[in-house]
Amino acid sequence: MTVRYFRAYLLFTNFEFSFADSARFKWLRNFLYAFSLLTILLISEHILSLFIEMWYIRSWYYFFAFAILAYYIAISAYSAKPIGMFKMNFDPQSLQAYQQPLLLPEVTDVSYELLPQTESDPSWMSGWQEKVSHVMETQKVYLEPELTLTELAKKLGTNASLLSKVINTSFGQSFNDYVNGFRVQEAIRLMADEQNQHLNLLGIAYEAGFNSKSTFNRAFKKVTSIIPKDYQQQNTDSRA
Repeated sequence: MTVRYFRAYLLFTNFEFSFADSARFKWLRNFLYAFSLLTILLISEHILSLFIEMWYIRSWYYFFAFAILAYYIAISAYSAKPIGMFKMNFDPQSLQAYQQPLLLPEVTDVSYELLPQTESDPSWMSGWQEKVSHVMETQKVYLEPELTLTELAKKLGTNASLLSKVINTSFGQSFNDYVNGFRVQEAIRLMADEQNQHLNLLGIAYEAGFNSKSTFNRAFKKVTSIIPKDYQQQNTDSRA
């Protein structure tokens, strides 16, 4: 049940967070899968004990693996990058709100424009599409490393469920990919600016709104098909 809950949370991160990679807690995922295997091993031992006398010396490897897992979760959790916990509030019902057909006007108490209640006619999204593009291009909210869908929805005067539907349908991307696309373009602009030649790739990543080099590399390759280091080298060679 814990693994299923965690998998639902992973899906939620793509809808809600622009820093999904950092919010996925890969160390916790590894722990859950390893502990699941350990649980299966323990159950198997109990079944075998019905037929074979299981002395401690025969099951020492279980306790040894348990100890390794305990150290793993302690070290991994301690070294994990802190994220504002107020942004991490997850309820499975919030995921259902993103996935289910959009029902209007059942949104929030935040003011919004009255929109047609039909999925077959997406024309109402065009106005919201323009609003989203405008706030991204003028206010550059993507430079906020821990930007969430809920925060962007509040800026636009709507709710996260509606905004998620607009981004997924109009732009054909998850919120995470949509925001990271802007950050990649910002990184490309920074690389082309000679005033930023003193910045290394990590510095450019932070300036563009990314919060880790691994996320930067992954998003950059997804947009441009090459890694930032190769792109920067090509850019340097062309100027030479």
